Amino acid sequence: MSTSLRSPPVQPHGNGQQAAAISNAFVQLHRRSLGKGPTKVKTYVFDDMVLCVLEGGELPFEKTLRERGNGTLVHEVRDALHAAVRDECRAIIERETGRSVKTVLSQFDPEWDIECKLVLLDSAGAPPSASTASGR
Repeated sequence: MSTSLRSPPVQPHGNGQQAAAISNAFVQLHRRSLGKGPTKVKTYVFDDMVLCVLEGGELPFEKTLRERGNGTLVHEVRDALHAAVRDECRAIIERETGRSVKTVLSQFDPEWDIECKLVLLDSAGAPPSASTASGR
């Protein structure tokens, strides 16, 4: 007799409007910072995290570099861009969720032209006010 230990499925929290607002804000951020936004975006809001999956945002120069064996350089450029817009990503999530952000992580897979942003939320709740923010 075999027993299967299955965890119950994780259910997203928040509402569709909240996830859509986050998706739209990330698309606009990409358009402003890269000159092109993704073609498909899906955002999931869970207990203490937000996951945003962006597809179709590869730039022509990234494709050229990747096709010529410079995938590492594509990752370096994307990492530098993420560092440059990290505070804007944080502000989007804090505005839309009303929660303080611990960290924003981003990974781009040029092979599949998919970027994932994982945002970990502070379980304590609301973001600090601008007057009490400590260098975030």
